[in-house]
Amino acid sequence: MDRQHGGRRQYGFVLSIALLLAGLVMFLPGKAHAQALHAVLLSSSPAEGSVLAHSPSTVRLWFSEPVQLVGQSLTIFAPSGDAIRQETIQVRGQEISMPLKASTEGTYLVNWQVISEDTDPTSGSFTFSIGHPGGAWAGTVSDNTSATGFWLQILAHLLHFLGYALSFGVLAFLRLVVYPAVPSQRETLQQPIWRLVNLGILVLLLAEGAALIAQSASLRGHAIFDLAFIVTILGSSFGRVLALRLGAALTLWILVGIAQQGSKRAVTLSLVLGGVSAFIDSDASHAISSQMAWLALLATTLHITAMGVWLGGLIALLTLWRLQATKAYRNALLLRFGPLALASVAELFLTGIVLSWLHLAQVTDLFTTSYGRVLGIKALALFLPLLFAMLSNWQQQPSRKRWWLLEALSLLGMLVLAATLVSLPAPR
Repeated sequence: MDRQHGGRRQYGFVLSIALLLAGLVMFLPGKAHAQALHAVLLSSSPAEGSVLAHSPSTVRLWFSEPVQLVGQSLTIFAPSGDAIRQETIQVRGQEISMPLKASTEGTYLVNWQVISEDTDPTSGSFTFSIGHPGGAWAGTVSDNTSATGFWLQILAHLLHFLGYALSFGVLAFLRLVVYPAVPSQRETLQQPIWRLVNLGILVLLLAEGAALIAQSASLRGHAIFDLAFIVTILGSSFGRVLALRLGAALTLWILVGIAQQGSKRAVTLSLVLGGVSAFIDSDASHAISSQMAWLALLATTLHITAMGVWLGGLIALLTLWRLQATKAYRNALLLRFGPLALASVAELFLTGIVLSWLHLAQVTDLFTTSYGRVLGIKALALFLPLLFAMLSNWQQQPSRKRWWLLEALSLLGMLVLAATLVSLPAPR
């Protein structure tokens, strides 16, 4: 009786955490569901490269969406190369401004760094001149990119997607495929499943560390591992999303510990948590106009879960296939996983079309923007794992494993493309 009450207390505790995570996502301060494409500098006053007769009283920047200040969001350097004493920076939605007291003639450099509402960092620089160009910054070309930060963001997104597939995707395979198909000897089959899930949780935790480093590297004017600046980042909307993701991963770790004691309910709760985790990801990803934000959130959530179930299930199937204990259940496993994988493919295809329609302003964006080109490659790449899946169905059982391995590798390639896609600004 005490054990039963203890189990109920455990479930109540974990369920409370899951509900808290879901509530925090819905009411997360500092984040609007209305838009979430990367903030882009639309214009500035003084304009980039302009030559003014007199010093401006204020420097203003306008972005494509509301932004948050982070660290030294606006730093102005005099023609001598020295930083001008920073005045109070004001932010009004999409505009940030700072008073300027300057009289020296020459070229001034403006460095800026902000966090957009989808938690993505963006930074850049531009120059203007008073009287005539000259000084330390004459001839400086404006720069709005951080190559190191960009590649680190891709790595962080890739680790997160992979961790999601290894944890929640593998658990979906366990609950929806193994439990119905294998009435006995589940303990033997579950051991490699738990190893995969625990590896997935570890990858999810590593992904958040990589995301924090990527966020720091994407912003300017400080060292990547500047502790004071990292604390500032953690106080932004990005830090709150990072806390939610860490909370989801740690909650999953608790649930998996309960599930390993033989609880199916804990596995089911883990899958519910997987849906919440996918929603957290969608809420911190590209979004679109306020009228269709709900559709973008829904489509992104379903897209993430479908990819996780497909890849995670395939990895779990490959892992179990080599076990002697699975030989008697191979046909049953295939009969259960086949429809699940097919449903995931259909879900990926349909949600991919919806997201493409939401994020592309026009068809030509597929060819004229980096986002569109990567999206086109990702859409074409989907046919590769489908081809390998079809070829595996035409083979005898001993030969299928080779095609499944190729299918899994092609899906990993698609994860790389997906990680690149969410690191790029969408046209709309």
